[in-house]
Amino acid sequence: MHKHWILIIAWLLLAWPLAAAAAVPVGKVEVRIKGRIAVDPSGEVMEYRPSVDVPPGVEAMLQSMVRGWGFEPVVVEGRAVTAETGLLLVFDAWDKGGDQLALRLKDVAFGAHEGGRALAPPPYPVEALRSGVNGKVVLLLRVDGEGDVLDVAVEQTSVSDRLPHDRARRYAEAFEKASMGVARRWRFGVRERVDGVPTGGTLRIPVEFFVGQHGSSLAPGPVRQAPWAPDLPTLPAEALAALDSRDVRAVDSALRLIEPVIGATL
Repeated sequence: MHKHWILIIAWLLLAWPLAAAAAVPVGKVEVRIKGRIAVDPSGEVMEYRPSVDVPPGVEAMLQSMVRGWGFEPVVVEGRAVTAETGLLLVFDAWDKGGDQLALRLKDVAFGAHEGGRALAPPPYPVEALRSGVNGKVVLLLRVDGEGDVLDVAVEQTSVSDRLPHDRARRYAEAFEKASMGVARRWRFGVRERVDGVPTGGTLRIPVEFFVGQHGSSLAPGPVRQAPWAPDLPTLPAEALAALDSRDVRAVDSALRLIEPVIGATL
């Protein structure tokens, strides 16, 4: 077995208890790595640094992958400039036999919230909790360059399926009120710098309410647009409803890849 495979397996076993039932993961294990990426005026990667400790062999592979990416130049007033932002890498990892581990890039997000502290969760609406009703509210937050929340809007609300329409709407409104109330008090780190200047933007944040089995079936609600930016890119209703609370990311990062990278393997 190659040395870097040993490092990855040891890292997975230490960092992800889900994988600890066997010497190597039997099924797929999702691995999320947050970090920072900086791009020069030509669109080449100047720097990449993970925000978590990873084994040297793993970091070497990550560096090789990320530094091979190309970006559209970030232009401000007709001038190409440097840009730095948060980066979230999501991998599927699994044992492919023969003492080999596979890592495939499943998702990548720029402008992701790194967050030195956890965001305070909203209170669970009492009636929904007593009735065992689950829900998920996907919020859009407009933040300034310092990470303060300026505006909050609901992009989608999903509640437990098989509820009558009037009850579903009542629970949805309760979930929305609780989510928006706490979100206005959240504060984020500086997520992006363009030409050295902190920039604001819009973040998409799923807020989950689950009692009992997490991930139980939800009926996706309609998709709504942020009133401050009606042309922001959105996702299909089913994709929004499938996001989990770790999927905090920017909707409008300045960094744009020239070519797709999803599916790359390490």
